[in-house]
Order: sequence, then structure tokens, then C-alpha cells
Amino acid sequence: MQPFETCTQPKCFLREDGVDSHSLAELIVRVLAGEDVAMQSPIQPYERCVGCVQCVLRGGRPLPTIEEVERSFKVGRWTYRRSRRRMRREAR
Repeated sequence: MQPFETCTQPKCFLREDGVDSHSLAELIVRVLAGEDVAMQSPIQPYERCVGCVQCVLRGGRPLPTIEEVERSFKVGRWTYRRSRRRMRREAR
């Protein structure tokens, strides 16, 4: 059991190069304007995906994949990532 959420989408749009809060906002505007914005990488709409999109809109990164989490544990950097997040939250 994972104590935190991970991304299980194999081809999530948020993981593509160049996707940030600005490009995501442009995509939302195109959808609201009625454009057909068919994506190359369809995903399953899980509840955690909404939180992931909100994080990217705030300038963060998408949820880590299971492989990224395992790699972070192996290298011993997970606590460093957690402390960086805490410092960013406190700076707001």
C-alpha cells in the first residue's frame, strides 16, 4: 500500500515535454471556446487526476509515477523532495 498518491496513467498529457500551467490554461480556454481538442494520449478520469491538474496549474509537477517514487527511495532523495515542498508551502 502506498502512503501517498502516484500517477498510474501510462500516457498522461501532463507528463509530455513543454506542458506547464500556461499550456494547460491555453488548452482550457480552447475547450471553453468550443474547439475540438482531441488528445493523442487519452487517460482514465480518476479522482486524483483533478488534484494533479490543479497542482500543474499552480506551477507544480504532476503526481510522480510509481517508478519515480521507487527511484527516489532508492537514491534516498524522497525526504529531500518532501522538505522542499514544505519550504515552498511555508514561503507562500
